[in-house]
Amino acid sequence: MSYFIQMHKVAIRVLHVEELWSQPHLHTHLEMIYLEEGSCEVLLDNQRYAIEAGDILLAFPNQIHAYYEKTPVRGYVVMFAPEIFQEFREIFQSKRLENPILQEHRFTMNVGQCLNNMKDKLKMDMAFGEVVAKGQLLALLGEMFLCMNFIDKPGETEAMKRILNYCMERFAEPFTLDEMAKELYLSKYYICHMFRERLNVNCKEFVNQLRVEAACDLLKKDASVTETAYAVGFSSVRTFNRIFSHYMNMSPTDYKKIKKHIYFLYESAILYKD
Repeated sequence: MSYFIQMHKVAIRVLHVEELWSQPHLHTHLEMIYLEEGSCEVLLDNQRYAIEAGDILLAFPNQIHAYYEKTPVRGYVVMFAPEIFQEFREIFQSKRLENPILQEHRFTMNVGQCLNNMKDKLKMDMAFGEVVAKGQLLALLGEMFLCMNFIDKPGETEAMKRILNYCMERFAEPFTLDEMAKELYLSKYYICHMFRERLNVNCKEFVNQLRVEAACDLLKKDASVTETAYAVGFSSVRTFNRIFSHYMNMSPTDYKKIKKHIYFLYESAILYKD
């Protein structure tokens, strides 16, 4: 199964969306989905779950997930870095949710109230500081966790973490598999095996996915196609166009032109609307 790595440089990001991303992906942030309308099927670590209007889904860091809409959806996507909630550090590091879906009929009154408080804040046409956002999320997570069961997280090899970290730190620079193997003190054949066995892609595909994700962020900030191509590590604009189109089903130029969904971006305690 292919997937896409997402790297988020802000602590908390909230998007009000009218569609969900169907390409399997993972990231180091937690991802919470709240559906106001519609229904979809969620693929999370090769297990399928149904989510209906009113339900909440919570995906932990580094869980591969994708969404397949059954009916048109509308709702909120909340992305947040686990390190900002030290209160739940042990849970995020060593646990997984037995069932990542919290159905509306299982809400306590407090979960519903916390959720409504957050939605009300988001509707206000004013700056919504990161401190306030953190407080709202902390309260909501605390109430949700009282309604959910945890299991021990499957073992993750230290070698795989080192491989992923190396790629995420170096993707914008030219490097070879031999260089990676030498710097990580691993066999290049072992690295290839880990990519195939754990991620079902090869190293080159993995790095290209990282580059395309970084390119999307730059293009959203109105960077030119040419400067974006070289900034994320491609050797030519032609190669960038081809690989970007392969993963995004559109050219970088078209991507810059598409109408963005309304979203809220928390950065440096300021809310920006686009």
